[in-house]
Amino acid sequence: METETDMGAEVEGGETEPIATDNPVPGPTVPEDSGEPIIQLPQPEPMNVEGTS
Repeated sequence: METETDMGAEVEGGETEPIATDNPVPGPTVPEDSGEPIIQLPQPEPMNVEGTS
């Protein structure tokens, strides 16, 4: 039974492979995966600028 579960996990991994291929293609997609905080950083930056002005 455990072996079947492992094979199922492999199937999910296969689905992740195409997604990973799409990530490298678009630039913005790469930062989103390992750059979620990077997207949040730009948001607070404009707010700080407004407060400073």
